Amino acid sequence: MKNIIRTSVAVSALIAGAAVVTAQTQMGKPLDGALKQSGAVQQAAMDWDRIEGNWKQFKGKIKEKWSNLTDDEIEKIEGKREQLEGKIQERYGMTKDMVRKEVNEWLKSLQ
Repeated sequence: MKNIIRTSVAVSALIAGAAVVTAQTQMGKPLDGALKQSGAVQQAAMDWDRIEGNWKQFKGKIKEKWSNLTDDEIEKIEGKREQLEGKIQERYGMTKDMVRKEVNEWLKSLQ
């Protein structure tokens, strides 16, 4: 532990509210991993902005992916990611982290 100084670097980005990505590094090593992860978070936020802005077009794709959600629930979500994730968590009994990962993978599949 003599020459190792651990620092905690918080990189935040907007994802339907705020998300914080924390990376621990050793002094003298580049923060590439944290910066790449931050870029991925920012990309996801931009992708979600597109979905929120075109919610009517994406409702069918959401229903296709998460068929346990009712049409009324999807309508009430109105493009808000946190609400979608909450409904998925409720309907499928998944953890918050699992739902976030699944939504992120779904976003990637749309590209």
